[in-house]
Amino acid sequence: DDEQGGGSGSVLVWERDNASVSFSSVEPIKLTDVDGDTLDYLGYGGVGLSANGLVLASGSYQDDDQGSSSGSVVVWERENTATSFASITSIKLTDPAGANSDQLSRGGVAVSGNGLVLASSSNGDDDQGTNSGSVLVWERANTSISFEGVPPVKLVDPEGISNDFLGRWGVALNGNGLVLASTSTGDDEQGESSGTVLIWERANSSTSFASVAPAKFTDSTGRTGDLLGYGGVTLSANGLVFASSAYADDDQGASSGSVFVWERVDAAAQFESEARKYGLSDITDFQLGYGGATLSANGLVLAAGTTFGNEQGSILVWERQNATSSFANATPPVQLTDPDGASLDWLGSGGASLSEDGLVLASSSFDDDKGDSSGSILVWSRNDPTLSFASVVPEKLVDPDGSSMDYLGQGGVTLSSNGLVLVSSSYGDDDRGSVSGSLLVWERTNISTPFNSTDPIKLIDPDGSSGDYLGFGGASMSANTFVLASSSYGDDTQGDKSGSVLVWERTNSTTSFSSVVPVKLYDANGSSSDYLGYGGVCVSANALVLASSSYGDDDKGTGSGSVIVWERRNTSTSFASVVAVKLVDPNGVDNLALGFGGVSLSESGIVLSSSSYKENSSEGSVLVWDRTNTTTSFANVVPVKISDPEGSAGDLLGYGGVSLAANGLVLASSSYGSYGEVGSVLVWESICESGYAPPLCMVV
Repeated sequence: DDEQGGGSGSVLVWERDNASVSFSSVEPIKLTDVDGDTLDYLGYGGVGLSANGLVLASGSYQDDDQGSSSGSVVVWERENTATSFASITSIKLTDPAGANSDQLSRGGVAVSGNGLVLASSSNGDDDQGTNSGSVLVWERANTSISFEGVPPVKLVDPEGISNDFLGRWGVALNGNGLVLASTSTGDDEQGESSGTVLIWERANSSTSFASVAPAKFTDSTGRTGDLLGYGGVTLSANGLVFASSAYADDDQGASSGSVFVWERVDAAAQFESEARKYGLSDITDFQLGYGGATLSANGLVLAAGTTFGNEQGSILVWERQNATSSFANATPPVQLTDPDGASLDWLGSGGASLSEDGLVLASSSFDDDKGDSSGSILVWSRNDPTLSFASVVPEKLVDPDGSSMDYLGQGGVTLSSNGLVLVSSSYGDDDRGSVSGSLLVWERTNISTPFNSTDPIKLIDPDGSSGDYLGFGGASMSANTFVLASSSYGDDTQGDKSGSVLVWERTNSTTSFSSVVPVKLYDANGSSSDYLGYGGVCVSANALVLASSSYGDDDKGTGSGSVIVWERRNTSTSFASVVAVKLVDPNGVDNLALGFGGVSLSESGIVLSSSSYKENSSEGSVLVWDRTNTTTSFANVVPVKISDPEGSAGDLLGYGGVSLAANGLVLASSSYGSYGEVGSVLVWESICESGYAPPLCMVV
């Protein structure tokens, strides 16, 4: 605005009598700095307004009162809302020690809700080095005291250096003026110009901010040039939540940007050191669900992997409060990454695993700690469901004897229902010959004991040989941890790569699986290239039903696929003595690849599900066999086929398999190739949102 000279600037105020009056019907009043001059740029950084609407402030960052572009803050204050700001004579605030190019107020002005505290920043201040920046705070005891008569307190980053630009994007105050926030976009803690957020907090208003050491918050996965805080910081009125952004963050593509949210439960608590990170709405090449989707047994937690960040990978976690609420109404997902992750680690490509109560989550990575693609497992453990996984630092597990190309965890990770036993596989292990494969089992006595404090035991097929790929599809375990199963899709017993399933069964949890001789199961009618077990194996929680799949089976056409089920009446009966049942898609045709992603069972073994990702030009589908009781054979059940009503060719629904909740009422699968390779997770549940009809009730 040019009223006081070209580029002098102005502030416009719209005010209405009540909320029923539209602002569009109100004529704004214009405020200017009576001492304003050309190129002062009043209002460049925005305005600050107290909660009661009586104090209004803005800045002229190129004001020359303390030197060229030293900057100033202009304040209008009225006694009540019946008085117009237009009738008020403004006051001007400057930094008494201001100098050329300090640019006070370039990032704007903040006013506390009670109107007693006012803050602004000088990003060009040189106290900690050239352009290190500072924040100025004016505070008064009551509203009868003018800010003009109050000397400001100057705050700096004690660790600040040149070109940190503290305050370049403004400051924020909570309602009572006890919490103050600002940002240093040029801070180099996570790499050059990665950026930080600084929080000053005091116990009461009699304590000066000058006596408080600021807390510094960063993106733990931040990188050079992310510019966290570039757009400023916002703080809730109660001081319990603050948020900032990194517009140059590359997590979803070059400069795709992200938003970070730090929270705490009350004012006496510390803010979470790890922020919740959001930035998932406009992503490309994210491939959500590449490793499938996983549900906790109670159906309240849903997790899926993504290729994220130049294939570094991540896990997205959705949580709902109870079984009567829908995932559609859940809060945005939490994104978990490996703090030490790197490009091409592919965290989550093998999916994720959850304990029954959803308190423990595990996934795997192509980590290189033991050699190129030796692999590792990451485990997030929390004590209660109110604690976000985002606030948990994961522990990393590796094979102590691991080596290059072992691929630990690439078949996924299996957690016992109580979260005390973790099993994963190294299908590239060479103990019985090249890529013969092995399983690793970590077992702990309680959830507070880290898995990495225990030594894993290694299990192999005593008759294994080169090319068996034991564990390629992961492992499965019964709820009591007595039964452990895995598969070797390259086993040649029934023909080249006909495949087999291995079962280790112990009588109690004190017996080590290493002392147990596994039982080997086959498809009695198997043949070459059936690939039994390629997608893994599933054991029901009660250890009475075991299922695997042969995606190369030809019973309904070349590569149509099948599911093989072994069922016993009690645990004293060996699965080896049971005649397996074969399930196929009644409408199966060539190249459906039923079972490519494996099989899932409900806790009681009454519901079974698998998928055919190649169905309908690779749009994909999911088949569900649901029986009324265990006396009914799955062979006598006609499967229900479900698909994505908005799906299209190339979505690859079910490529990573399916997951069933313990009660069989919630089913999840993923389409990692859908929507421009962003990927999606589909959830079928008993709660149907508007716009969908059973059985498909929602899409996450």
